[in-house]
Amino acid sequence: MVLIPPMALHGFRYETVAGGRILTLSAAMLDTLFPDSAILTPMLTTIRCFTDFNGPYTAEDILTFIKEVDKELFGDLPEKKMMLRICLQKLFLAVYRLWQDQQTINTLPDNHSLGYFRKFQQRIREEGGRYTIAQFAEELGITTVHLNRICREVIGKSAGQLVQDHLLEEAKKYLTYTSYTVSEIAYLLNFEYPNYFARFFKKHAGVSPKEFREKRNA
Repeated sequence: MVLIPPMALHGFRYETVAGGRILTLSAAMLDTLFPDSAILTPMLTTIRCFTDFNGPYTAEDILTFIKEVDKELFGDLPEKKMMLRICLQKLFLAVYRLWQDQQTINTLPDNHSLGYFRKFQQRIREEGGRYTIAQFAEELGITTVHLNRICREVIGKSAGQLVQDHLLEEAKKYLTYTSYTVSEIAYLLNFEYPNYFARFFKKHAGVSPKEFREKRNA
């Protein structure tokens, strides 16, 4: 089972004999599943691949939860929206328990830190490069030192690195899936000048935006 979080650029190559199911949810939908808790946050910081189902749930258990989601999604029974939400909550809590079973208790951040981190992630998606780290921290009501400490605790990166990762992933999506020029993408991502964006992209991606697009389209 592969779990791909929001903002993770990815792709698949399918063989004709490939089988399985794909469930796609928006980041906003995930937020509504557990509005008062950030328990999923550390699990969704990077792509996860589950191959060990010897913990609290078997692969068949997870498939059963997915089939329940499928039944509600494509059915037309009363209170469909409510039941679908319950099915999704069951599925993601089961996956969370699988993931947590493979962690050591000392590696899991406390809920207070997760709450700040979750809000920070949301604001990054909304503001991108418009805010400085100091502005993000001020909005959260904490210091930049505290924000950096939380980010390193949850994902092992600084707050600045997370903003850079977001900008890089958004740039890759624009270059891959749109026909915007490099200059247009630079302004969409709030870079003051296109050459600033080009330098940023090459520093973090290893190639220029133009080279990246050419390789993707090859």
